[in-house]
Amino acid sequence: RVGLSSFINPDSVQSLRQAYTRLFPDSPIQMTGGHPVQLLDRMEEKSLDAAILPLPVSGANWVVSHVASDPLVVCMRADDPLASSREVQPSELAGRLKVFRDPETHPAAHHRLMEMLLEIGIRPEASCLAATPADIQMMVQSRCGLALIDERIALASDLTSRPIAGARWTSDTAFVHH
Repeated sequence: RVGLSSFINPDSVQSLRQAYTRLFPDSPIQMTGGHPVQLLDRMEEKSLDAAILPLPVSGANWVVSHVASDPLVVCMRADDPLASSREVQPSELAGRLKVFRDPETHPAAHHRLMEMLLEIGIRPEASCLAATPADIQMMVQSRCGLALIDERIALASDLTSRPIAGARWTSDTAFVHH
């Protein structure tokens, strides 16, 4: 019984399924979606055995094994003026970086992201909060603002992404169990 956050790269799920099938060919795997706080609660209640979650994951009850790191980039509309640049300068994000994952779904990750943004001089305005990567894309498409996403997430055809100049950040994923 494995929990999955919608904010992890699908390749990580596929790798887990393949490894599990090789190790336990006669034992089915049950997968459940949810946000990190929900999934950790379900692990605490013993209704899940493990989860694939975005880092950071805190708590003394967990064994946390890092499984993937993917570049974190700015998601924007393909017709945005910033799309013509190879990378986005931090100053160009001022007042435009507004779409974020709902902080209640993963408070530790949101706190760390806010710290990283402040370190490069960006004062984020989290005015649009998303529950899933699809919600983030829909908000960017609707001109609500720019967002940060995992570079390997498939984007809608009218969206594109660019790295932030001078910031080599990653979206990190872990396999978490008791």
